[in-house]
This record gives sequence, structure tokens and C-alpha cells, in this order.
Amino acid sequence: MSDIIISQSFQDADDLKLAQEVGDLLYKSYPGWLWAVEIRDHGPLIRLLDAPIQGMCWYINPKDINAHSPEWFTKQIMMGGGEFLERCGAKRGKKTESDQIDVVEGVEAKLYTDPWAKMKAIKQGKA
Repeated sequence: MSDIIISQSFQDADDLKLAQEVGDLLYKSYPGWLWAVEIRDHGPLIRLLDAPIQGMCWYINPKDINAHSPEWFTKQIMMGGGEFLERCGAKRGKKTESDQIDVVEGVEAKLYTDPWAKMKAIKQGKA
């Protein structure tokens, strides 16, 4: 257990704080949707876990974060989350009980993890 504490750096703590800020902002802007935030190379990598696909993510380069204002960063997170929802055919805002993502715009059929959604996308000619 002490190895974990010793091997951590201040940058790791900053990364955890960044992940929490991004996750909180996404949940506040789009409540009810299931978001995952990873930190890769000190930049947030965002995934929408409600989507029936694998591999779709959005990354913000840390150089861009440091070069712009906090307002710019907040706007980028909100725009990215909204774009995810729109590509999935969902409306921006709070998730309702009737909101379910079946087809994701511009995604190949082989990337679908849900067989029913994959079949639906192929039938609609969107995969």
C-alpha cells in the first residue's frame, strides 16, 4: 500500500482533480447520461457509456487546456458532450426514461457492442 502512495506525483493529483471537474460538468450539463472520464497524457478522454458502441471517445489536448481560459475549457466540455449526444440521436440535456441510444451516426457496424442496436443500424443503412 505504501508503494502506491510513494509512487504518486502532484501531476497525478492534478489529473484526478481534472477528471472530477470534467465529470461534474458533464453531469451538471447532461444529467442522467452515463459518462466516463479518463486522463490520458494529462488530458481528459471522455466516453458516453450509454452508447451501444466501443471506441468512441473525445480527447482534449492538455496544451489546449493550458493555452486557453477556464471558460474556453468549460465550453469545450459542454460542446463535446452535446456532440456525443447528437451523434447518438439523443437530445441535449437531461436524460429521460424514453431516451435510449440505438444507432450512432458515422459508426461502422463492427464497433457496436449491442447486437440488437447493430442489427437496427444495419437495417437503417447507418452502419
